[in-house]
Amino acid sequence: MSRVVLAIVVTLILAGCGGGHRQAAQHCILSAKQRRAVARASSDIRRLQRIEGPLRRYSDRGTPAQEAVTGKFLLDVTTTQLPVDVEARLLHRAKAAVGLCGLCFQGIEAQEPVAVGHIGQYARREPCH
Repeated sequence: MSRVVLAIVVTLILAGCGGGHRQAAQHCILSAKQRRAVARASSDIRRLQRIEGPLRRYSDRGTPAQEAVTGKFLLDVTTTQLPVDVEARLLHRAKAAVGLCGLCFQGIEAQEPVAVGHIGQYARREPCH
């Protein structure tokens, strides 16, 4: 009986030991250059949301303003090496802001880190620099 209780206690303790990696990524300290890049990208996302606000129909090309701001956003995100989780979060927010512009959405989606930590350039990047 005491072995069963001991096994249950050990199992519960080990079940609680996990997910520490996700918590560590939340305490990432960005450099000043990275913070500026995140601020510029966030500003671009807000502009994209304001541009798309009055639109009601899907378009493959979107408006010229959407195309211009999407290009600026992609430039802002890719010129500074951001932690993978921060970059992915910005790209996700931007995709939500250009849902009615097909090419804008595809351009942002092409930059998204698909297989983080498994292949390509993202395999060498840490979640936090």
